[in-house]
Amino acid sequence: MKLIMLRHGQTEDNVRRVFPRKDCKLTELGKKQMRDACKKIREFEITKILSGPYVRTRECLAEILKELDLPYEIYHNIHEIETDFIEGMSAKEAMEKHPEIMKAWYSDYQNYRLPNSESFMDVYIRAGKVIEDLSKREGNLLLITHQMFIEMMLANVLENPNIAYKFTINNGSLSIIEIIDDIITIERVNY
Repeated sequence: MKLIMLRHGQTEDNVRRVFPRKDCKLTELGKKQMRDACKKIREFEITKILSGPYVRTRECLAEILKELDLPYEIYHNIHEIETDFIEGMSAKEAMEKHPEIMKAWYSDYQNYRLPNSESFMDVYIRAGKVIEDLSKREGNLLLITHQMFIEMMLANVLENPNIAYKFTINNGSLSIIEIIDDIITIERVNY
């Protein structure tokens, strides 16, 4: 089985370079990136699409379903890192509004949780649980998800949360994990 992870297309918040909001939408380029991704997705025998719950991933799902007739479900555990406290702000704005909290986060980003948010380790642990859960399913699954989550899925395969930040995951790219019996490997990154 393969977990084919698709990073959502470009969003308004990507363009604005701010911490993403749950309700940010795809740009026209982001929609085109999804149509282009369909060409690559057709290379795989996808049995089901799992989309994250945020607006941008659901918009990606809608674009893909225009091209591909596949069953789908909204799968909540593949959402982006929760950063509710600073969503919609640039890094500079967040630092100006909350200097002590942001300094604490930047000094221990792996473990520190912003108010009403997740730490990077929380996402790493969640990604490991997703791999465990999805490995019990049949067939190749397309996951429409987010940069940080894909990085943490790949880091789980390598059993090293510190390596997550070494990957480039572009909007509209595919990264693929293959699971054969209990052996989990990375097949492609940023394809």
